[in-house]
Amino acid sequence: MLAIRKLARGIGNIEVKDVPKPSAGPDQVIIKVDSAGICGTDLHIYLDEFETHPPVTIGHEVAGRIVEIGTDVTGWKEGDRVTTETYFYTCGRCFDCRRGRRNLCLQRRSIGSKQDGAFAEFLLTPAANLIRIPDDLDLESAALTEPLACVVHGVLGTAGVRAGDNVVIAGPGAIGLLALQLSKVAGASVLMIGTDQDLERLKLAEELGADQVINVQEVSNIVESVTDIFGGNCADLVIECSGASAAAKTLTDVARRGARFCQMR
Repeated sequence: MLAIRKLARGIGNIEVKDVPKPSAGPDQVIIKVDSAGICGTDLHIYLDEFETHPPVTIGHEVAGRIVEIGTDVTGWKEGDRVTTETYFYTCGRCFDCRRGRRNLCLQRRSIGSKQDGAFAEFLLTPAANLIRIPDDLDLESAALTEPLACVVHGVLGTAGVRAGDNVVIAGPGAIGLLALQLSKVAGASVLMIGTDQDLERLKLAEELGADQVINVQEVSNIVESVTDIFGGNCADLVIECSGASAAAKTLTDVARRGARFCQMR
């Protein structure tokens, strides 16, 4: 099968290679990949800014159908539409594993970086990691389950966005745009901010429901602009999704006293 592989550490070193199709172990399944998303992590892998164990197939945002089932697997059948958790192995013994936070395990091996991932025709994954895709959701959209889950955890679970909140989001990339939509569903008023490099994405933010967008390079006083938009108030919740230190500083400036600060990338 064809797969996009990181062949060695260092910038680049990524090629399309012909590799053997995996076979399912007793507690594993094989997914025929329908759709896979390109994450910012994949770009960091290309630039060698993220730890990998090459040679390894990259990609971890995935949706597809089960085509092979291990002998010990129950509850699943060939043809089921699924996505999967991104970690392939965790120790099961550390503090984080024992409290149900396997994603924080220091021994974690994730698909796409330390275990062969989703930029291939077929993906091997533990059956315990599978998540069923609803019949009314197309597989291309379902490939965004992993980044959406991260945003649900950050915006809804941790930051606790609430109806009536004034929310400012910096960074109209995939994570920022998902955070925008979740905040709107929760009943918040949302202002999305970006820079000259984000003009098309700011337009998309408006289409996805942002109450207003601001190019910070076109305003002289961001605090005044935000308080004008929010009727004399600053933000109840600020969400930093750009990874830029300047954006983090801007958000602390526009946050009211007692506001919540959420950072995701």
